[in-house]
Amino acid sequence: KIDRLEEDIKYYLSNILSEKVKNPNIDGIITVTAVKVTKDQKYAKVYLSIFNTKSKKKVLEEIRKSKGFIKRELGMVLKARNIPELIFEEDDSMEYGSYMDKVIESLNISKENAEE
Repeated sequence: KIDRLEEDIKYYLSNILSEKVKNPNIDGIITVTAVKVTKDQKYAKVYLSIFNTKSKKKVLEEIRKSKGFIKRELGMVLKARNIPELIFEEDDSMEYGSYMDKVIESLNISKENAEE
């Protein structure tokens, strides 16, 4: 049941953030990468990847300020008795993955140079 709720929240929040939130300070590309709901379904931690913006922190701050509006919009489309309290966090796993790719690539180049 919680898995289904997490998937629904992820799906609907993606739509709400891209189509309903009309805050000029929320720019760039925002992707909901994961949602984790507590067992009692009172809280939902929402992980966001934010790209193509000057300040990720500013965008995340503005999304947090819009939490009431976002929760109301979610309540209109989510088929649940109680809507969990939303906690927005930045997901930097994609950036970390990209960094690790570069590190591995540089190690491979160093290895090739050593073999020559």
